[in-house]
Amino acid sequence: MGLLRVYAQELARLLYWVGLRLFVQAAPRSLSYWLAGLAGSIMYHAASGKRKVLDDGFRFLFGKASPEIEKEAFRIYAFNSTEIFMYPSLNAGNIRTLVEYRGLDHIERALRKGKGVMLFHAHFGNEEFLMPAIGHLGLKVSQMASRHPPEERPGLLFKFPNFARRYAFRMRIGYREKLPVNFIYTDKGPRKALEALKKNEFLLWAVDGREGEMSMTLDFMGKKARYSEGAIRVAMKTGAEVVPVFIVRKEDHTHLLVAEEPMTMDATGDAERDAKVNTQKFISLLDRYVKKYPAQYLRVFWYADDYFVR
Repeated sequence: MGLLRVYAQELARLLYWVGLRLFVQAAPRSLSYWLAGLAGSIMYHAASGKRKVLDDGFRFLFGKASPEIEKEAFRIYAFNSTEIFMYPSLNAGNIRTLVEYRGLDHIERALRKGKGVMLFHAHFGNEEFLMPAIGHLGLKVSQMASRHPPEERPGLLFKFPNFARRYAFRMRIGYREKLPVNFIYTDKGPRKALEALKKNEFLLWAVDGREGEMSMTLDFMGKKARYSEGAIRVAMKTGAEVVPVFIVRKEDHTHLLVAEEPMTMDATGDAERDAKVNTQKFISLLDRYVKKYPAQYLRVFWYADDYFVR
């Protein structure tokens, strides 16, 4: 990447975390969403590389292109990015005006079992919004998360780009850690996750993440995709209840949070077989949501080029 392009990219990153942040926090929500939608539409036409990745991914999953759905994926990405700056304004008093809940009784019933509740989710919709949506209900929630500090380039010419990337990283981590959840970072190992479940708390875990050394290949959308074994191994080890949760962006930019029925776990004694069978139950649910709302999942192709087995 040329030096001028690096500077332009990092300047845009800095403007996002400074200028856009201040604007969103001061402007009416409707105006922020309108501008985010416009930015997403512009990105669709301007970011040819990202557009090609999304187009290839959609063709791979569905057998044909859909410019309209792919453009909506860019818009959803912009909406999600804008909502980060709204986190400080969320609280127990207003969260139900922004989130419609279905299936909370499944979560409450699972908690009564006393072994902790793992909330399996995917990088679908605005998955980060699950944290305030559940945490502001007054529930004790931890989120499994990864953090990857930006790599720095040597030399005086890269002093500004390195500063911009460090600043953006600190801001993003800071905004997330102000949410009403406890973060358990994967680089610290699973001990804290086990402790949270032992205290009969909630643990959010993205099942379609690929952190960790152990992975398995499962059926998704008629294809083969790779998944980490971490989440299901913890569930099987602790006996925690597993409730799949999905958050769907609605047309008015509120969210629908659906808690599905608790999963019935297979326990045959064959750990490898049970891990695959039980994770497949969640992936089959994800399959259903992606078919119904494909634009809310397509950005996975930007983040994980090794997700699918082609």
